[in-house]
Amino acid sequence: MCVMENLREVIPNNIIKLRKQNNLTQIDLASKINYSDKAISRWEKGEVLPDVETLQTIAEVFNVPLSQLLESGEKKQKSSKFTRADILSRIFFMLEIWTIICVAYAYLNVVYERNFWKLFLIGVPVSSFVLFLLDRRKHNISSFVCGTVFIWSLLTCIFIYLLPVVTWYVFIIGIPLQGIMIIKYIFNFRQRDVLKIKKMKVKKEKK
Repeated sequence: MCVMENLREVIPNNIIKLRKQNNLTQIDLASKINYSDKAISRWEKGEVLPDVETLQTIAEVFNVPLSQLLESGEKKQKSSKFTRADILSRIFFMLEIWTIICVAYAYLNVVYERNFWKLFLIGVPVSSFVLFLLDRRKHNISSFVCGTVFIWSLLTCIFIYLLPVVTWYVFIIGIPLQGIMIIKYIFNFRQRDVLKIKKMKVKKEKK
């Protein structure tokens, strides 16, 4: 019952917020989802909750994921706090990686009296790969970006280090790899919404 009472507050608040952000009246929203404005009014007052299919339709109207209708502002704040702490830990790891690279660069320059600037190129794929591994939640936008940077920076390193043996054709390898990452990201994004829907159905059955 506690969960349902929470949803009776969260869902109405999110519908009101999104409706006002999109400059829609209750009548406007009702016409877009083929419901009466009285039904919208009852949802926003928390008297009744829309079913899962209707929530999905509302999410599509507002062009947001279904999860955004089910999450409270408090959860988002907690999530942002976690993200800030997560970012600080990642910055720490990045500083360690680049410190090692800078030390190696300075040492090799002194010993061999040559400019080993290519070492800094290696730091990019190494950093992006470490960030990808540190991403606990996986399959979100940050892991997608890290994976993309890793693919293209690694291919760039291979191209520069192995010239003239390797030509620009090496970058063709990145196209299917990038395609796989895009498909995987879209699939997991939709899967999260499906899981949200299943949880909602379970909660309604328990009620």
